[in-house]
Amino acid sequence: MIAALIGLVGVVVGSLIVAAKETLSARAERKRNATYSAMRIVCELDHLVEICVAVVYDDGTEMGQLAGRMEDGQEYAIAQVDCPKELVFADDIVWKSLSGDLMYRALALPNRLQQANRNIYYWGRNASLPYLREYFEARQESYSALGLEALALADAFRQRFGMPNRSEPAWKTDRDPKTLFQETLDFLERSSDAATKPRSWGSKDI
Repeated sequence: MIAALIGLVGVVVGSLIVAAKETLSARAERKRNATYSAMRIVCELDHLVEICVAVVYDDGTEMGQLAGRMEDGQEYAIAQVDCPKELVFADDIVWKSLSGDLMYRALALPNRLQQANRNIYYWGRNASLPYLREYFEARQESYSALGLEALALADAFRQRFGMPNRSEPAWKTDRDPKTLFQETLDFLERSSDAATKPRSWGSKDI
């Protein structure tokens, strides 16, 4: 009787040990997946921030001159940087390994980009030549807001997973991206009823 009881206890203890090992193994695997996925997402966000910087600095001129020219010789502003049509994350990201708040914010970002592009299209339809002020201001406003969200989300991932700070871009601007985006939004809000001709958002007097 005692031997049978000892055997039963051994079986139960053995099962518990196996279950504990499987639980720890699954937890470690999820942690590895989460860390890897976070790194992949942050790399995509950093790239998006660089695109946003380029769009915000784009005022439709090249070397300070209107970059477009019609057949009759009339010059007009034309975008030098294309807005991305969509934001696609890597296929190997394990979304379920991430916490709900970060996962939601990341998955919502492609929709934010689509909303930004729709806003730009709306204001660009009736923008006035030659400077197309409404169009370029919509680009700069929309991508400044998108850039701030991408920066905030990347910082949240970095803090949660202990990743290093964002590296400096290969080409330097006179302001860091966060300052550029916020100052652009502030400037556009102040000048919403200002002169027709837009100013270059890269100038230091914004």
